Amino acid sequence: MHHDEEFDAFVPFPEEETDEKTDDEEYLLKDLNDEQRAAVMHFRGPLMIVAAAGSGKTRVITRRIANLIAKGIKPWQILGVTFTNKAAEEMRKRVDNLVDAEGLILSTFHSFCLRVLRANGEAVDLNRDFVIFDRADQKASVKRVLKKLEFDPSIYKPLEIISEISRIKSKGYFLEDYISTRGSNLEVNKAEIIAGYQNFLKENNAVDFDDLLLLGLKVFSEHSNILEQYRRRFRFVLIDEFQDTNRLQYDLMKLISMARQAEARSLSITASIP
Repeated sequence: MHHDEEFDAFVPFPEEETDEKTDDEEYLLKDLNDEQRAAVMHFRGPLMIVAAAGSGKTRVITRRIANLIAKGIKPWQILGVTFTNKAAEEMRKRVDNLVDAEGLILSTFHSFCLRVLRANGEAVDLNRDFVIFDRADQKASVKRVLKKLEFDPSIYKPLEIISEISRIKSKGYFLEDYISTRGSNLEVNKAEIIAGYQNFLKENNAVDFDDLLLLGLKVFSEHSNILEQYRRRFRFVLIDEFQDTNRLQYDLMKLISMARQAEARSLSITASIP
């Protein structure tokens, strides 16, 4: 079972501005080429950085974050997301070596949604003390369902069922909705197993990792007041390895970074090319 003691619930911060500046600009631009310097110094508006793997994209995005903070943007007004905890930790270390970044959120998509749900789970009928089922928990859950339904696990292999569940959820479907609207795409027994799995999660106040994204997106899609809180807080959104985002992750970041006026959007993405 996954534990998340290291994640703090979201707490709105007061909006405030500062004219404080630092004299570290040249240090932040050290060892960068002209294109990288332009990306680091970019302030407002959308920005896309596309380059080959190993060309210094992480260095650029972390120095851009440091430059925003040096120019007076509060660390807690910046949201950076990537795909692995290791990558997020590396980005944080680099930023911390450059500026005081207390309050900065650098996390994976799943960790960010976990924060959102710990603070706003009731909005989607989820208790805030929910538990997260990891792959081992999922496998055990499917086995329990198979036993209850008296289905042969050698025919309905738990790992294959879990993969099918993840495939459905990653496309943006809640299992109940998928079964009721597209259930004809599933073999009857498999649909019953999948429904039983989701019911078991509900009975145990549990979610899996795909649910984190689904429910996080649901919070923002159905509750504009909560979405506006996050939009006001995160004035700058940066996405690393954008080419790996799925539909859920894309829609999530699109909602948060979308401002009332197009020119006010400050979304930065980095992407790798082969």
